[in-house]
Amino acid sequence: MSRTLALLVFGIMAAFFGCFFAYPIWTTVKLAFETPDHQLTLEFVFEVFRNHIYQEGLINSFLIAIWTTLGCLVMSIPLAVIFVRCLRSSGRSESKRSSAKPVLSTPPSSTLGG
Repeated sequence: MSRTLALLVFGIMAAFFGCFFAYPIWTTVKLAFETPDHQLTLEFVFEVFRNHIYQEGLINSFLIAIWTTLGCLVMSIPLAVIFVRCLRSSGRSESKRSSAKPVLSTPPSSTLGG
């Protein structure tokens, strides 16, 4: 890939993630700490802890994150052990073993949801 093409792809990806990832997060955080007349406040944050429905949603989000993380660990650690044992028994050299690509990884959607 030429340097010009690499910079073009980087620019397109940076614009994409800026528009569809960074800007919505920035807007949400800004609205959480700003009143409609543009004054700084923590009232909206405190409302999460005062309102029972918001508390329940916050607790559910944490539970989903915890169970997703534990589920990924339960599946990935045994697979990693099996992968290393099969690689060791296959007679590959140390240099080939260190350059092995991971078979499975955690999907990014599990870290963004919740």
